[in-house]
Amino acid sequence: MSQFPLPQINRLLFSLMAFVALFFPPFSYGAIPKIEVLIGKSIPQIVIKGENLTKTYFAPHQINSEHEVSSPKKESKTYPGKNTLVLNCETSLKEKWSKGILVAELSSTSGVIEWKNEIFKGDLNVIRQPDKKSCHLVQALSLEHYISTLLGKEMNRNWPIEALKAQAVAARSYALHKMRLRKQKNSDQTYYDLESSEKDQVNGSLSDINSNTIKATSLTEGEVLLNDQKKLDPVFYHAQCGGKTLLPQDVWHEKVANYKKVKCSFCQTTTEGIWKRDLSLPFFLGAIKQKSRKLVKIDDKSKYSEKLRLYFSDGMLEMEKEEFRRLFGKSLIRSNRFSVTFNHQRIFIQGQGLGHGVGLCQLGALDLAKKGLNYKQILKYYYPSYELSKIYGKSFDQM
Repeated sequence: MSQFPLPQINRLLFSLMAFVALFFPPFSYGAIPKIEVLIGKSIPQIVIKGENLTKTYFAPHQINSEHEVSSPKKESKTYPGKNTLVLNCETSLKEKWSKGILVAELSSTSGVIEWKNEIFKGDLNVIRQPDKKSCHLVQALSLEHYISTLLGKEMNRNWPIEALKAQAVAARSYALHKMRLRKQKNSDQTYYDLESSEKDQVNGSLSDINSNTIKATSLTEGEVLLNDQKKLDPVFYHAQCGGKTLLPQDVWHEKVANYKKVKCSFCQTTTEGIWKRDLSLPFFLGAIKQKSRKLVKIDDKSKYSEKLRLYFSDGMLEMEKEEFRRLFGKSLIRSNRFSVTFNHQRIFIQGQGLGHGVGLCQLGALDLAKKGLNYKQILKYYYPSYELSKIYGKSFDQM
């Protein structure tokens, strides 16, 4: 670790932090849960800034020569005043911490820490494995503050408040479901609940919140969607369905009983989700790993079909459209709503929608909010078999 003077942080950010503090006072662990989110993955060096920073090394899984788990080790140091701490994940792991996973907990008396020119509320945990030359960075924060930053990333923070409230409930439901699954993990992922990425949900820093995201979060605090067994399910959402939502099993082979397909004409208010691709035959065959075969015909009934058939001179190959999308990449194939045709050694793809198409359609929610529907009505439309429930309190541990 090394220390350098901390440059003055923008006054506007501090004003914003004070504003947030009014709406998000220190939370009760018995009421609002704490979530741990992976915000940086496989980082060779981590540089953080803050006031009165405390660094605590914590090695929870030390193993002795007889392969027995020993008591946890802790070692703390505080850096008074404004400081910059540099943790070199390639070289600075001490020998006495070399067995098992190392956690370095980083906290500040101000309650906020700067990383990569962004201000984060809560603590930051650095996760290091002895056989790796990089670290994961995990943010530990109140679930409700997490939702307020997420709204500025997963949805436009200036959209109508009812659309933002629907998104807040969906995102909170998904996060709590992932937190419930955490205990079942047996890897370094046990040190965080979910990732800040398209794999899970993208959350942000203090710069991503505004009065709308704070209001949408506070007005739905603790509200989630529960299935008919009064349990949490993974609650999915996407940008634009293209006319009809899909089921989880259509996309990931994961059946979630309470999901229903719903028609959605509400997201057709923009041409942004209409896309086309013109691909060369060699590129197409290479992407689907069929370079040595001669393509004769493609049979695809419509953009709403879930599978397509490729006829080669030596046989037929049936592909699910989600697998097709995975092979070509989500930037090229923007949704699961597309049709494929083959003509004159070219492959033509016409698609509609953005994202996987399961659950809440965000552009549809925007249109419904503009039409005057409230967040409960929006959620009931896209999740007709789920019930809205406020779960913080005595019932939370049973969800």
